[in-house]
Amino acid sequence: MEPMNITGFHSVTLTTPDVTAADAAYRTLFGPAVDAETTTGAVQLISGDTAGASAVRFTVDDLDASTRLLRRRGLALSDDPAPAVGIHGVTLSITDETRGEPLSSGAAPVDIVGLDHIVYTTAKPDRAVATLGARLGLDLRLDQTKFQGMRQLFFRCGDGFLELLVTAGTEVSSAGPGDDAIWGIAWRSVDLDATHARLTAAGVPVSEIRDGRKPGTRVCTVRDRALTVPTILIEAELQPVTT
Repeated sequence: MEPMNITGFHSVTLTTPDVTAADAAYRTLFGPAVDAETTTGAVQLISGDTAGASAVRFTVDDLDASTRLLRRRGLALSDDPAPAVGIHGVTLSITDETRGEPLSSGAAPVDIVGLDHIVYTTAKPDRAVATLGARLGLDLRLDQTKFQGMRQLFFRCGDGFLELLVTAGTEVSSAGPGDDAIWGIAWRSVDLDATHARLTAAGVPVSEIRDGRKPGTRVCTVRDRALTVPTILIEAELQPVTT
């Protein structure tokens, strides 16, 4: 059997008490290039009592083969068109659907082109590594304890990455005792100056542009609570983790 091949992120699912406000916030974030569907599928918004991220969906090159392999690895995937499983507080799913041109309807220039990375938190790193690496098949590229003493593990996901942040003893907390969580999202911009200027003109609170923690990158923070999760923008980098 061929190994499963995750080709990238498809979308994240966000829960919010105010879907209308969140929808408007994401339309503003992505700008006039966004089409009639809120974010061309990159974000799915559902109504809930609290704000946060509840699921991440990955694209695979062979849905049937990937579904069979994940079930053989002990993940009880549903029989949905996008097979899913809830595990340790996060729903993981796979699909072979593509979203077309990232965040673009062709009506205007695009500056934000898609997901760069998501931050996935856990208090149990060995368990999370087993789920994300051994079961899901993501490629662990870097394990470091560096920024403010926090342990970070980086998994390749297409041309982006999943950052696993170990929460024990840090200010970032997981969803609940023993649970993992999707804590934050980074969106990739091909022109951070243009994105920053566009959002500032639209009245969106954004930080000043600063150097990213990875050499050669620039980032800024978007401080709009309607986005439901901590959000940063990062200038386009095709190699997020040094090989």
